[in-house]
Amino acid sequence: MKRVVTAFAGLAAALTFTIAAAGTAAADNFSLRTYSSTKGGYGTAFVTMSGDTYRVRVCDSGPADGYRVVVRLTKGAFQYTAHAAGGSGTCGGFGDGDTNGWLPSPQVGTYTFEVCLRNGAGGMDFNCNKMNFYFQG
Repeated sequence: MKRVVTAFAGLAAALTFTIAAAGTAAADNFSLRTYSSTKGGYGTAFVTMSGDTYRVRVCDSGPADGYRVVVRLTKGAFQYTAHAAGGSGTCGGFGDGDTNGWLPSPQVGTYTFEVCLRNGAGGMDFNCNKMNFYFQG
């Protein structure tokens, strides 16, 4: 009788773990890197999206080269843009729950994700890398 009770308790614990694990939403993660500048600087950008939150991070990496890094996340008419400047891993962007008035939460659909180097705050973008992805929610 003791073995049957122990086996049942183990089965119940495994079933509870499976149900709890199934309730957590997986996040979609995307990353891009710009092409390097002539001075060796480059930019990286990261997007993480889950059912109700998203975060965008942009970093100016490598040696300071006088350029900034710009990331754009676009869905239809909505666009979020963030900058990072200074080289050596200086980062910017926003985190979970801080949507900056962009979208209240991730919406199902196609997004465009782009990261570029830029010559000054209002200068020309160059050495860009871009991708489209579909978020299922």
